[in-house]
Amino acid sequence: MIDVVIPTRDPQNALKAFDSCKEWAASVTIVTRPEWGFTQQVESGWRGGKADFVLFLNDDCVMNEDAMRQMLGAMGDKEVGVVGPTLRCGDYQSDEANAPQENGEYPAYITVRHLIGACMLVRRSMLTRLGGWNTELKLHCSDLALCIEAWGQGFKCVWAVRAKVEHASRQTLDEAPEQEIKEIMAADHWRFVQIYPHEELSKDGVITLRGFKKGYQVVYPKDIEEQQKALAATQKIAGY
Repeated sequence: MIDVVIPTRDPQNALKAFDSCKEWAASVTIVTRPEWGFTQQVESGWRGGKADFVLFLNDDCVMNEDAMRQMLGAMGDKEVGVVGPTLRCGDYQSDEANAPQENGEYPAYITVRHLIGACMLVRRSMLTRLGGWNTELKLHCSDLALCIEAWGQGFKCVWAVRAKVEHASRQTLDEAPEQEIKEIMAADHWRFVQIYPHEELSKDGVITLRGFKKGYQVVYPKDIEEQQKALAATQKIAGY
């Protein structure tokens, strides 16, 4: 059994998301404090539960009937701390390992560096050891930070390739003022690079956060104006 945490602006949306995984749930916490930002919402939601695993689920995600079983299967390895599914996000589909998507010859589980926070199964004992989510990052990059810190504590992050989750995405961007979101994302980007400089930046200053079939890279220049220009690329990330 799992504890489910769903941050939302609309409890009805959260209930629809929960309906797709409720048979596995020991508890559900719906956090309706959008002014906190994504990270503070999920951080506030997980501590009251007792299940061995916590599912963090965006309110616009729908899990297929086998997704939860596939994700829990990866947790049979006690070295695994974080598991994510294949997210189908409109024109984007997560493809962290560049694995073929539609034939059965690829492995069910692939170890990856990062996973996407829109749907993420986390081992509670690991989360407790980490002290929870990094709330210095309000909206953006906190899922990457969690994965980096998991690896730092000796846990693996695993992509459950056959676990399929439909993710409408961009809801947060659609419902908040564009300039406000840009400012938050720019600040989070900069904090992320300052906190984890040796983890992510290549020698040319380009960071590849996640692999999508259409490709995606973000440059983190020191100049604030140049950071703003880079945001056009970052808004293509599925899950934000």
